Amino acid sequence: MKIQIPYAWGFKIYKSSPRPIRRLIDIALKPIPRSVMLGSGFHEKLKFLLKSEKWEYKKLVEFQERALRKLIEHAYRNVPYYHRIFRERGLLPSDIRKIEDLNKLPVLTKDDIRSNFSDLIAVNYKEFKPGLAYTSGSTGKPLEFYLDQQNREWEYASQWRQVFWGGIRNVNVKIATFRGDFVFEYGKTNKVARWHGLYKELIFNTYLLDPEHIKRMVEILNKFKPELIKGYPHALYIIAKNIEEMDLQLKFKPRVIQPSSEQLTLYMREVIERIFEPEHILDWYSQSEYVISIGQCELGEYHQTMETGIMSTIEDDWGFERLVGTGLWNYSMPFINYMIGDIIRTSNDIPKCGRNLTLVRSLEGRVNDIVITPSGKAISGVGFDHYVKHRIIHYLKVIPDYLHFIQTKLDEMVVEIYSSNPIPKGDIDLLIRELKLLLGDEMNIKIKYLDKLPKSKKWRIVESKVSKL
Repeated sequence: MKIQIPYAWGFKIYKSSPRPIRRLIDIALKPIPRSVMLGSGFHEKLKFLLKSEKWEYKKLVEFQERALRKLIEHAYRNVPYYHRIFRERGLLPSDIRKIEDLNKLPVLTKDDIRSNFSDLIAVNYKEFKPGLAYTSGSTGKPLEFYLDQQNREWEYASQWRQVFWGGIRNVNVKIATFRGDFVFEYGKTNKVARWHGLYKELIFNTYLLDPEHIKRMVEILNKFKPELIKGYPHALYIIAKNIEEMDLQLKFKPRVIQPSSEQLTLYMREVIERIFEPEHILDWYSQSEYVISIGQCELGEYHQTMETGIMSTIEDDWGFERLVGTGLWNYSMPFINYMIGDIIRTSNDIPKCGRNLTLVRSLEGRVNDIVITPSGKAISGVGFDHYVKHRIIHYLKVIPDYLHFIQTKLDEMVVEIYSSNPIPKGDIDLLIRELKLLLGDEMNIKIKYLDKLPKSKKWRIVESKVSKL
């Protein structure tokens, strides 16, 4: 799940409202520019980030450590989990002054968060205007957490700073978005796009990526002419491939394409770039938890957003360096030494662009395959994951410890399940029903129960063994 607006309460009301009410909200909000909707907190942070990126590296680290000391003091005094950890280890907030002092604290895993959810919430959490969010990990098991208002503003400002790197200097530009926003409406509408009043974006239905619907998308894009395109790399790649194969014409060139939420391969980048011809493709990496973000600049270098998080690594059993992060601005539910788990390699090279933000040489995570349905529709891996989280997992009475979807044939999908608790028949019926709604009745769904929880190096919720696009 990814909150893309600064006002969680507004998003919650908007999302839960019936479609006619949302249409009225869209109409009411249409005259209000995005620059107003984003709010003063966002603009203050964006202005700060555009200045801080010019700082010397030492000054950036000093800023991180000042923010860290404030967070640690708060966590010790107001978060029961961290207060207990400090007492057990004989530590005081004064013992965590520098980044290297974080080694004195344990790594926080997703299982730790699930087991200590209430104790990880600050006693004064309401002061920070949090909203409840959730995501899934490598096993498909959801993780709930709170996100502060200020944390959302920092994340959104960081994304916009990257857009500014691509030459766009106005937040009121036209935006077309290709993510999973239609997940709640799937099966109820054949619309390929609609205006989102809160996002102020034209959002496209990435669950209708077949040739006929893509033709309609291209017609709408040619009329709308977005300067900024955001979305899942797989979705953008599928659309680009279809445009090429059907010899369709794009009558505009976006200034910036900002892929996010899954790994952008070199081949996908080349196809998207060749078809859309943007000035820049700027890859964006983050998590739903908003702990560590990494953005690609106009020269192709990847920079960590040092102002919002502290990045470190830990070596796993296979010798890979796994990403660990400390988010600096989530006070309602601090994540300190949080095991993100993606494979990462940093660099000590001097950035060519002049920004002294930490360079990232390579990053590997969120690897999913494209699912091809018997009818010829293509579904991006992250779009499939989004559907499973919101249309299946959210409604299960028993959440499995592990879910893995494998498309073994064009008309067959195997669902591997491991659960430490018995799964009721109603849950399996719901899973099969929702999968058939997405994939078509021709798709044969097979359930495979596992005896133990698998160990895997890759984060791959959906895997396809049929021909790739």
